[in-house]
Amino acid sequence: MNGIRAQVLTAVAYQPTMLFVPTQLGAIMAALHVILMMMGLLLFKLTPFIWLFSLGGFWILTAIYTAKDPHLATVMVAVGQSKHRSRNIIRMSEGVKYVP
Repeated sequence: MNGIRAQVLTAVAYQPTMLFVPTQLGAIMAALHVILMMMGLLLFKLTPFIWLFSLGGFWILTAIYTAKDPHLATVMVAVGQSKHRSRNIIRMSEGVKYVP
């Protein structure tokens, strides 16, 4: 039992990374840069090397920032989900009530 619990805690504590950046943040950043690169190529005739250098710069900044806070992607997802109000909670004269 102790071995399984240790494996679960290890998987939770050490998130998957891709070149020192959490996988979710890296994928979002790469996709955004590809979209911006395509728009820059089509609309403004910009060279793709500008976007490669900016991707590298942002990648390094994200790697430095996530070294301090490795669960940044999880925090961002939790903040996004906590903004939504549940439809099952109604206001009462004293507090709130959960209605399934």
